[in-house]
Amino acid sequence: MITEIERAWLAGIIDGEGSISLFSNQEKSGSIKIKPVINFVNTDLGIVNEALSILHKAGCKPYIVNRRQSTKNSRHRDVVEVKASSVPEVKKFLELVAPYLKGEKKHKAEILLRYVSRREEKFKLGDYSYDEDDWQDLTAIRSSQTTREAPISNSTVW
Repeated sequence: MITEIERAWLAGIIDGEGSISLFSNQEKSGSIKIKPVINFVNTDLGIVNEALSILHKAGCKPYIVNRRQSTKNSRHRDVVEVKASSVPEVKKFLELVAPYLKGEKKHKAEILLRYVSRREEKFKLGDYSYDEDDWQDLTAIRSSQTTREAPISNSTVW
């Protein structure tokens, strides 16, 4: 069983190191696909393994990409990307962390969760087409990536 602390911890990793998005790309056939993605990148294998443990307990099976960093700078460490990009996996991941996200990523998670839930229902009916709501969600995610609010005050003391 996953504890609330584990869910909140994983949400903190996503808030700090992750990405929540929808991408569109043109297939070789010429059709355009919309792809949901939630991921994070980290160099600390302890953090990566803890996140994977929590995700696996939730039944989420993200894929892992190991990236070798430049050998020109010895201070650069290899990174590990943990990524979910199928509708069922993204939905499991988001249901786990969305209640604990803050700010922009919470807003993106709400849009993406709405998108993957709707797509999942359409898939059950054998419908793989995109509708106006799907394109609106893509636009909403893209616009939230470029809209940033200014800090509350420049004189805030931390």
